[in-house]
Amino acid sequence: MFLLDNIPIICNLAKDAEYADIFFLHDIHFGSELFDEQKWKALKKKIQENDLAYVCWIGDIMENAIPNSKSNMFTQKYSPAEQKEWAAQELFDLRNKTIAVVAGNHENNRTTKTSGLYPLYDICMFAGVDKKYRDTTAYIDIGVGRAKNKNKQVHYFGQIQHVSRESLNCGYSDYTDGIDFFAFGHDHKPIDRPRAKMVFDHHNKIIYKRNVENINCGSFCKFGGYGAKSAYRPQSDKMYTLRIFGGEKKMETTGFYV
Repeated sequence: MFLLDNIPIICNLAKDAEYADIFFLHDIHFGSELFDEQKWKALKKKIQENDLAYVCWIGDIMENAIPNSKSNMFTQKYSPAEQKEWAAQELFDLRNKTIAVVAGNHENNRTTKTSGLYPLYDICMFAGVDKKYRDTTAYIDIGVGRAKNKNKQVHYFGQIQHVSRESLNCGYSDYTDGIDFFAFGHDHKPIDRPRAKMVFDHHNKIIYKRNVENINCGSFCKFGGYGAKSAYRPQSDKMYTLRIFGGEKKMETTGFYV
């Protein structure tokens, strides 16, 4: 499990699907007193009712407050063990829709650093999706539908990672060649910030522009607590979903509220 980050996750969806909707779930922070249960249940229902919806989990599913962490272990509503049980059930419920899972700092930077245990990997084992777990970053190859006049699927290549760095001229999504989308979380700031780069295709001797969807879907936390005490700005509740098409290579990002 610790050496798999550079091995891509291959996911071939139905060949008769016109499209697939990819939901990026992260910064749920179950166990925190600020966890927005209503928002979580509404989005989970939306995913379950959509036969063409699929999920990438991108860390901080649990609050997991322990001694010496920034989070207050005395105000969290459930113990880390209870949080782990809840997360295992949620992944199990969405196991058939799960494409990939990566850990966040609330899982690995806490429990792993203090005990050498990997709580999110254990959760994935229970849910039966352990082969889709990656410790830091996941590279994904998604095949969907069938290309027009061709007997092969349209493929989309993506990368998910909990923590990312963004600047005006360069972002972490620029570090990996060949990806169509990059999704991340951690800062609880929802964004749809598309990027592009010029690519030199040395096989065909042409130069073309490649678009990269760059998405942060925000959090499932109400405002208050550590963020309010630190004078952080309240974050929008807007979320995003990525639609990838099967007939031709085409992507659409849709913003929504639940």
